[in-house]
Amino acid sequence: MLSLVLFCLFFLTAGESRQKPIAPKPENVSLIQLIASPEKFDGKMVSLVGFLGIEPEDARVYLSREDYQQYIPGNGVWVDVNKDMLRNVEDIDLHYVVLVGIFKLHGLPTHYPGGTGGGGITDVRQCTAWLTASERRPREPKQEQKKPR
Repeated sequence: MLSLVLFCLFFLTAGESRQKPIAPKPENVSLIQLIASPEKFDGKMVSLVGFLGIEPEDARVYLSREDYQQYIPGNGVWVDVNKDMLRNVEDIDLHYVVLVGIFKLHGLPTHYPGGTGGGGITDVRQCTAWLTASERRPREPKQEQKKPR
């Protein structure tokens, strides 16, 4: 009987050790925080909203569409585009997105465009189109009120 209990305990605990570790919860940050104090977020998983521009040599998430259009790289953070992002490029490129990944100041991939500074986001876990306020919560059309005569 004791051997049966030990046998069951062994298999119960062995199954637990093979489970994937729970990913850390990303820290919600604004791009302004990330650009102003990159050292605070080095090596941390971050979640942010910004305008994504994917170019052949450089992909960045910017504060605004205008920063992308005027190419103001200091108002953006480099992004290491992965295969999932490329599969969904029609939905995310040139759109505001929710981006979750690891922010790094150092040790960026070799294809990181040198000289741009400010670090980058690697190991992207999520990149989805950000819904506008009207898409998240469409408003009912106002009903005309009749004026008293």
